[in-house]
Amino acid sequence: MKVTILSMLMVTISILPNFTAWAEEQSSKRYGLGFILGNQTALTAKMNYLDNRAVDAGLGWSLDAKYDRLVIYADHLWTKPELLSIDKAMIDVYYGAGGRIFVETEASKSADVILSARFPLGIRYYFSKPRIEIFSELALIFNILPSMQSDADFGIGARYYF
Repeated sequence: MKVTILSMLMVTISILPNFTAWAEEQSSKRYGLGFILGNQTALTAKMNYLDNRAVDAGLGWSLDAKYDRLVIYADHLWTKPELLSIDKAMIDVYYGAGGRIFVETEASKSADVILSARFPLGIRYYFSKPRIEIFSELALIFNILPSMQSDADFGIGARYYF
């Protein structure tokens, strides 16, 4: 199991430099790298490929008293620009659909892999100088394998765009 987790981490680490190099070549598109903190704490990457559409992905690891957890998720997002206004600041609302792979190990047992559908709903504010996005999201989670259950994730985060 440790070999599988290590392999997944090595593949992810090897992809990130390629993603960064490719992003620099694509000057007409916007790419963000950052973090999300919450019950799904992760490094996150986002690619805006149309004015109102994006792909978001994250890789996280958390430790608590009972479980070690590796989380990989990806979502397709639709954005409703400037839907909310707070003191003349225009706030975007986004929603989406995606998936999550959750590898959970208990100290005395073998690893469990949990496959889930994920439906995020969030708000974001984009600062043009510096190019930073702050966001908060709530994601409804529907575990599909190994058993059907529902859950929710909440997080706040930031991304730098290049």
